[in-house]
Amino acid sequence: MKKHSLLVAVALLAPSAFAHQAGDILVRGGAINVSPTTDTNDALDVQSNTQLGLTLSYMITDNWGVELLAATPFSHDVNLGGSEVANVKHLPPSLMAQYYFGDARSKVRPYVGAGINYTFFFDEEGRGILTGTNVEADDSWGWRPRPVSTWTSTTTGS
Repeated sequence: MKKHSLLVAVALLAPSAFAHQAGDILVRGGAINVSPTTDTNDALDVQSNTQLGLTLSYMITDNWGVELLAATPFSHDVNLGGSEVANVKHLPPSLMAQYYFGDARSKVRPYVGAGINYTFFFDEEGRGILTGTNVEADDSWGWRPRPVSTWTSTTTGS
């Protein structure tokens, strides 16, 4: 089991260990946290949730890439006055354009990105005083900024 875990870890970390250039596909994995906000003047408290996320990036040029974010479903407890009244699940796929600074051989490739997010909800469930009632959360579109830096290591043959 340890051997398989090590292989999975190496596979997930490998894209950050090599320089990337036009035509490359980068696969990254890690924890993604969603901390919802509400516009209810704090009457509702929606709990945060962390899940496994996976991103696939395609390098269009040495400096421009496009990234798709996918994650396992998020689940949030919704509280009203300290009591749980609902649980909602959602997926937030995102599509982003990225600009990488430096050239393809740079050891550090900071990048910025911006894109769109479509969050869709499913399995909304009333709890506590709302048990048995129809609870619905509206799907939504939004924009997503992303400042990041990646470390890449380049090697040359002797």
